[in-house]
Amino acid sequence: MRLYTNSISKKAKLVEAEYWNGENWVWNLQWRREWFEWEKDTVANLIRKVEGTIILRDRKDEEIWNGDKIKV
Repeated sequence: MRLYTNSISKKAKLVEAEYWNGENWVWNLQWRREWFEWEKDTVANLIRKVEGTIILRDRKDEEIWNGDKIKV
């Protein structure tokens, strides 16, 4: 929740939070203030997750659920 509250771009689309720099995908996450020391692990975890995401330039976005299946 802290990441969200500190975000400048709460309603931004993914395309507004990154850009292509030649052949490299660059995340451009923007915050309204610097992180306190005790918050930096949370930010580092987010950065690791997004940097581990594979972005394909010529492919349409799609949602994929990788969670557990819920039986109803």
